[in-house]
Amino acid sequence: MSNLNLATVSAKNQTYKQMSSKYVVMDTEKLCNYLLGLTSKGAPVFELRQIINSKSKKAGAGKHIVRLRVTKSYEINGEILYPELLIMNSHDGSCPLRVEMGVYRLVCTNGLVVKSKDFGEIKIRHMGTPEEAAFEIVKQFAGNLPKFAEAQRTLAEKIMSDDEIIDFAMKAAQIRWSKSFTKEDAAILLEVARPEDEGNSAWTVLNRVQEKLLNGGYKLSGQKRTSKSIRRADEDVRINSQLFELAAEYCQYEMV
Repeated sequence: MSNLNLATVSAKNQTYKQMSSKYVVMDTEKLCNYLLGLTSKGAPVFELRQIINSKSKKAGAGKHIVRLRVTKSYEINGEILYPELLIMNSHDGSCPLRVEMGVYRLVCTNGLVVKSKDFGEIKIRHMGTPEEAAFEIVKQFAGNLPKFAEAQRTLAEKIMSDDEIIDFAMKAAQIRWSKSFTKEDAAILLEVARPEDEGNSAWTVLNRVQEKLLNGGYKLSGQKRTSKSIRRADEDVRINSQLFELAAEYCQYEMV
């Protein structure tokens, strides 16, 4: 994680062999600064929360993720939440510009990635200006916010059975390690770390399992060493988004 200096993700005016002549590098710094400059009733709409740079031997190359969260929070079942934009980009053509929706939980300074068949990802091509890309991002983001809030409310109101909770935890572990796990493993992932995550709602179950999978610090069956925390930005997003999709499956009728 950087010191939140957006210059660390600024584009370099370089052309890479694998990029077509029509490919235009989208400058993340300019894009984020434009988004950070947006205001509503005189107040900023977004604020910079986190920057993650992948390690690369080339200056200005490699992947990076910038998290921008809205300055205005909302509340679901007594919990304060902030919708987020996760802007993923590169300057060497190794990945296209991607924007995902997320949520920041004030209670644990943790971030989830929202993923649904109907919303979650905002696709922007490396074409046009940062201003044009920012306009498209905000347009899609604003259109998805009602669905975003409703999806989280549905998770918070969905009470899972004991069997569903164990099933979810075992499947969640497979998302990270791609192997089978036991009910004893599920019990480890379901341990409650804070009072706010107690309960059998799909939302609380998702959050306590998500935090365990990302932060590590435990040993499941068949593992010789204590699991480590997730360090790679793209792996963090993959696990996060798949966990949200998995939780949504248990609310399939309510999510319609």
